[in-house]
Amino acid sequence: MNLLLRQVTLHNPQHALHLQLCDILISNGVIHRIASRIDSDDLEIWEGEDLHVSSGWVDIGAQSMDPGQEHREDLMTLAQSAARGGYTHVAVFPNTEPVVQSKSEVLYLQKNNPTQAVRILPIGAISRDAKGEEIAELYDMHSAGAVAFSDGSHPIDRAGLLLRALLYVKAMNGVVIDQPLDPSLAVQGQVHEGPVSTMLGMRGVPSLAESVQVYRNIQLLEYSESRMILHAISASESLEMIRHARLGGLALGTTVPVWNLIFTDDAVKNYDTRFKLMPPLRSETDREALRSALKDRILDAIVSQHVPLEDDQKEVEFPYAAFGATGLETTFSLSRSHLVPSVVSLDELLEKLSDGPRRLLDLPKAVVQEGAPADLTVFQPDKKWTFSIAKQASKGRNNPLDGVELQGRVFGIVSNNQAIRNASPA
Repeated sequence: MNLLLRQVTLHNPQHALHLQLCDILISNGVIHRIASRIDSDDLEIWEGEDLHVSSGWVDIGAQSMDPGQEHREDLMTLAQSAARGGYTHVAVFPNTEPVVQSKSEVLYLQKNNPTQAVRILPIGAISRDAKGEEIAELYDMHSAGAVAFSDGSHPIDRAGLLLRALLYVKAMNGVVIDQPLDPSLAVQGQVHEGPVSTMLGMRGVPSLAESVQVYRNIQLLEYSESRMILHAISASESLEMIRHARLGGLALGTTVPVWNLIFTDDAVKNYDTRFKLMPPLRSETDREALRSALKDRILDAIVSQHVPLEDDQKEVEFPYAAFGATGLETTFSLSRSHLVPSVVSLDELLEKLSDGPRRLLDLPKAVVQEGAPADLTVFQPDKKWTFSIAKQASKGRNNPLDGVELQGRVFGIVSNNQAIRNASPA
C-alpha cells in the first residue's frame, strides 16, 4: 500500500511540523517521509479541505455481538463502524454467545476479523459465562492474545472473585476492567436517581451504586498491587476517590462514556428510550465534574459505549427498553461539537482517543513520524455533517443522534498496511 496524504495538518507535539501543513508519504505500511511538500508519481493521493492527521484512535468496551448475535452486529459491520468513527483498534467486551472465556473464542475474534485495517482486540471474561462465579481461563486467553479481562456489561459483584482476578493477572502484567455498579443498590433502576426520576415516577440508579464499588475496587487494587481500569465512570462522588488513589501511586486507569460528558438526565424527561443508557445519564453536577476530571487527566479515555440493539428493544415503553446506544461512528464528532474548545483543546481530545486508551491497554504507542508504522486517523475537525441512521454502517439503529448536525468528520484511517477512506455522509 502506497499512499500520499497531501497537505494535512500534523498532530504530533514531538514533531517539528506539529500543527503545520505537510505531506506524508506512506510506503508498504510505514511512514516513509514527512515534509512540507512531496512530489511523487503513481501514488494514491488523499487530499481535501482542512485535513488533519493523528495517531490512530482506540475504543475500549464496545459490544461486538459476534459470535451469537450477529443480527445485532457482526464483525464486518463493527469494523466498518469503527473505521467511519476513526478507530484503528477496538477492544471488545466478552458478552457474546458463547462468552469470550477461553482460547478458542479469542482466536475466533482474531481469525474472523474481516478487515485488518481495524484491529479487533479481544477482552476475555473474568468469570465463566460472565456470571461472576467461577474464574475463567485467564492465562490461556492471555497467551492467545486477550488484551485485558472483564465481565463487560456484568459488573463483578463478588469481591473475592475480583481479588483473585487481580492477583492472577499480576503475574502476566495484565489488567482487569470493571464497570463499578452495585446491583443491589440499583435494583430495577431505569434512570439516574434524582428529581427527574421522581418526576417520571421511575426507580433510580443512585450515584452511590457506582461510588460504593469504586471504593471497594480501589481497596482491592491496593491490596493486590495489580492493575485495574474503572470503566464508564459517571458520578462525581467517584472522582475524588480516583484522584486520591492515583496520587497514592496505584495503577488505576479510568474511562468515561462520551454520552455522560455531553448529556444529562434531562434527555429522558420525555421518555426517550434512545437515551436509556448504562451508566445512566446523570445530573448537571455530575457532567460538570466529569468534564473537569477530563481536563485534569483524572479520566484517561473517552469511550463510545457501543451497544447495538434491535428496534423492538428500544421501541417499547421506557421500563421495558434495553440499556444502550451505538456510538462508534459518532463519538469523535459528538466530542468535537461539545467539548472543543470549551472543555479541552483538540489535541487534548485526541489524547483521550488515542494515547490514553493505548496506555490503559499497554498497547504500543502510535506516533506520526518517519520510520514508524502508519497507524493514522485522518479527519476534518471543522467539517459539519448530519448523522443519519439510514446511512450508518452499524446494524444497531439505537443512536439518539439521528438527524443531528455534528462538527468534525472522519475522512479515513490507515493501519496495518491498509487504508479505508470514508464516503461523504452528505
